[in-house]
Amino acid sequence: MKIDRLSIWFLLKAREFHKLGYTHVSAKQIRDYCERFLWKRNKPDTYKQLKSAIQHITPNQFFDYQTLLIQMNQDNDVSSIDFSQLD
Repeated sequence: MKIDRLSIWFLLKAREFHKLGYTHVSAKQIRDYCERFLWKRNKPDTYKQLKSAIQHITPNQFFDYQTLLIQMNQDNDVSSIDFSQLD
């Protein structure tokens, strides 16, 4: 299953997050979340299952993953973090 076929669903999920006020979430970040975390051990077999998994992603799930990424970052120097986009 090519990920390109799912691009529209990643974009729609990002737009859904934008409507909820999370305007800095991108379709690429949603895709990365799915590929590197959600489907890491158990990727759905069919297009319909993949699409459904994307549609059911919640902001809590996504931001839990983002928090893990930050915690795993080897560079713990706060001066390297870009805080300019925080509202």
